[in-house]
Amino acid sequence: MVQGAPSATPALAAEGSAAPVTVAKRDWVAWYEDLDERERREIRDRLLTMTPDDVREDAEARTFFFFHVDDLVEEAPPGTRRLTELHNIVSTLRGREGSADDRRKAVHFMLAEYQAYLRDNPFVA
Repeated sequence: MVQGAPSATPALAAEGSAAPVTVAKRDWVAWYEDLDERERREIRDRLLTMTPDDVREDAEARTFFFFHVDDLVEEAPPGTRRLTELHNIVSTLRGREGSADDRRKAVHFMLAEYQAYLRDNPFVA
């Protein structure tokens, strides 16, 4: 061994090298489609009282919210006109430079409208 050269023992070498981290990507579409009625009801019930910050932090609630709004907009049942308008605004603002704050506000309004719709239509699918 050369004088002054660092010696690397296997234990230290193992500590110094981190194992690669693998993050499994979740198939959110499959997750949403596989939810049974009980699970959907539980998430909708939680969404009724969540703040926009709560929804943003809860991946399942956030994903359900956006997918369910998409479904409601596509089906266009009575009482979803305002929700559809807000959905279109959010979609229009998506990806536009400098519109992040406007999009955030539109999502907040859309969540409030979605919550009102759920309260007015407690048996919505």
